[in-house]
Amino acid sequence: MPAPSPEAGEALKKSIEEQKAKEEETAKATAALKPVTSTLTDPKDGSSLRYPTDIGTTDNDHFAVFDFYDYSAPFSAENQAAGGGADNQFSLTAYNSSSENLKPSIYPQIVLYMPEGVASSYRTNWDGKAFGNVVSAILKGAGNTAGGDYAQTIKNLTNTIGQQVATGPANLGAQLTSTLAKKVAGDSISTQDVFSSIGGAILNPNVELIFGGHDLRTLQLTFKMVPYNKPEAETVDEIVKTFKKVMLPKFNGGTNMSSFWQDSAASRGNGFIGNPNLCKITFFKGSKPNEAITQFKTCAITDFDVNYTPDGVAAFGPDGYPVATQISLSFMETKLVYAEDVNNGY
Repeated sequence: MPAPSPEAGEALKKSIEEQKAKEEETAKATAALKPVTSTLTDPKDGSSLRYPTDIGTTDNDHFAVFDFYDYSAPFSAENQAAGGGADNQFSLTAYNSSSENLKPSIYPQIVLYMPEGVASSYRTNWDGKAFGNVVSAILKGAGNTAGGDYAQTIKNLTNTIGQQVATGPANLGAQLTSTLAKKVAGDSISTQDVFSSIGGAILNPNVELIFGGHDLRTLQLTFKMVPYNKPEAETVDEIVKTFKKVMLPKFNGGTNMSSFWQDSAASRGNGFIGNPNLCKITFFKGSKPNEAITQFKTCAITDFDVNYTPDGVAAFGPDGYPVATQISLSFMETKLVYAEDVNNGY
């Protein structure tokens, strides 16, 4: 192979020097960047990872901040004390305490641009419940009893029992018919089927819509990062590693065991694994949280996907870093959101 010409060697040397100068200029610019708010940690001391590098430095920036905390057992002695003790154990403050009184983890804060698809879904569970005549009367009686009207309770139950005694023969006949049909022909029919097909009427099911609770909210976020230079590529790599470490459990126990495990095998990691860390996501506009969009309580990361070829082409820089990296995260809140929480941004 012929040796490169002196001109080619000089061109290569100049290209390397220019690239080095650009990296040094970027490093100086990064060191000079100051967070627009004290809530953000300074990137130059290694406590903050940012993409892009200059995010969160002006009042016009919209961005997402990820702070990481050690998991806090909700029913530990420490959290019960933080929630106000036994006298305050059923308050909303006590309920939220284990997701608010948290110890910062060892992992750096991550600041990313505002992604697309930021959405908040609320779901309540309602179901139609058939109580039947007897159960309906018992529940009505219980309601009257709770109000101190014992006489009305006895009267209602007496009337209902009398009505059921009157329909006893019809119920018995329908049950016998249903049983006989199943044994002889193998057909499964209910007593309501018998009443409807023979008498043209069915027992009143007394259906009511009953509230059955609500669900923990979830959130999905996707970020595509295309580093401009080597320092930014290294930052992207650290961001990916940090999210991996945060969402995975610790093999040798944990660093924030409650007093329940004090001086036990679990605190030394013998046969126990420590819970993953938690994440607090805050959407910012400039120097403060954006009050115009929904915020989220402390979350757990339930899924994390990283794609090193998001454009369908395997492309890597001279140092091996991908030209583009896409991460997708799924979160679930650790606490339910109540009506009283809405005015607090949730």
